[in-house]
Amino acid sequence: MTSNWEAPSQILPHLFLGSYSCTHNKEELIKIGIKYILNLTDSPNLHPNSFIYLQCPVKDSSSEDILPLFEQVFNFIDQASSNSACLIHCHMGVSRSPSFVLAYLIHKKERNLRESYELLINARKHISPNFGFLQQLMAFEDSLFGNISIYFDQDIPFD
Repeated sequence: MTSNWEAPSQILPHLFLGSYSCTHNKEELIKIGIKYILNLTDSPNLHPNSFIYLQCPVKDSSSEDILPLFEQVFNFIDQASSNSACLIHCHMGVSRSPSFVLAYLIHKKERNLRESYELLINARKHISPNFGFLQQLMAFEDSLFGNISIYFDQDIPFD
């Protein structure tokens, strides 16, 4: 194992969440069944001959519109779920990648945002999606279910 490797957090049997350092150890990723990697940064894909990548550079900014990427991301994760696992990462595994995992849990697993957030925070304690991403996730939940199960503000995660 390399010294700069950090193990990703398992969210579902086929879905892992992590930071860029999670991608450094190819052998460990293969060992846990990762075949697909969603890279939400502009950092290079480290093992392009060993994994199937989707790279969607997203800025960790409250003004960044992530909603248009959801369908493509959901389809990519679903490709992995049939025969392997997918790692979703950003630089730190704190804001961007948790936001996309939350969206996937809401849409594909039919959990509301509150349940998805609780599942995610139990699996990876140090998540903190930026406020703009949380607002988009609330709107996304409302569009699917006709209500919002949890309200976030800029200082307190639960209302």
